[in-house]
Amino acid sequence: MEAVIQMELFPSATKDEMKYVRQQLKDYPKMCRRISEIEQREFLNDIDRKILKKSKRKKEALETAIQCIMDEEIREIMYYRFIEQHDRWAAISKWTRFTDRSLDRKVQEGIKSIAETLKLTNDIE
Repeated sequence: MEAVIQMELFPSATKDEMKYVRQQLKDYPKMCRRISEIEQREFLNDIDRKILKKSKRKKEALETAIQCIMDEEIREIMYYRFIEQHDRWAAISKWTRFTDRSLDRKVQEGIKSIAETLKLTNDIE
């Protein structure tokens, strides 16, 4: 008998893709600063335009992927931690009903959701 291979409608994120997303979320403040600095320049060369276009695309993709998280609580946590750029302890202090480990699990679920959305939209390199 032949083995049946089940395909996923929406492919799951791999560990490497989740690591990539975590790094992109860490780099988000730097990316925002880079966009701001380049946009303030009066004249842009080709390299600046490419960097600006790529950075804006990554920023927009991350923000959209966060908005696509189905669980409202996880979406709020991810937005607070990474878009509003609050540190881990600020998030733990805000969501007091969670232990620090529970909040870390919520963040991990958010990263997985973001990675799956970025994979679906071909925004993972």
